[in-house]
Amino acid sequence: MFIHRWARKRRFNIYERIRSGKQLTEADLTSLIEELGRPQPTGQKVTKLAVSPDTRNKRLSTAMGYLLWFIDELIADPSTPEQLQERLTAMREKRVKVFLNGYQSAEGSRKFHKHLTGKQAQFLQDALDPEGEILFGRVNSFSHF
Repeated sequence: MFIHRWARKRRFNIYERIRSGKQLTEADLTSLIEELGRPQPTGQKVTKLAVSPDTRNKRLSTAMGYLLWFIDELIADPSTPEQLQERLTAMREKRVKVFLNGYQSAEGSRKFHKHLTGKQAQFLQDALDPEGEILFGRVNSFSHF
């Protein structure tokens, strides 16, 4: 699984780390979230720099569910000491917030969406229909009865 490959690179076992009650650091989580947004290693020579927001979000959801499953299993285990259960519960809440904040909008950031100016729209209409036969939202004297 992707998350285990990431953990091996960082030289730790995720389950053992959670079982010991040690938090994943903010740097660990940031690194994991960034890694989830990158393409999987393949034999291809050309590699994309990032995956689509939809793919990234699916990976985030899967990784979050997987980590929360580990935590939930330990919390539910009757042999887990009460103090560790409390730390794991707090850890769980923090993980959910961090992962949910890592989601990307599928349509991208709105600040990068540019609309055509009136002049640009008129130029485009004239280029697509120089005769003016198709009404692309033009106001035509014949359209008013």
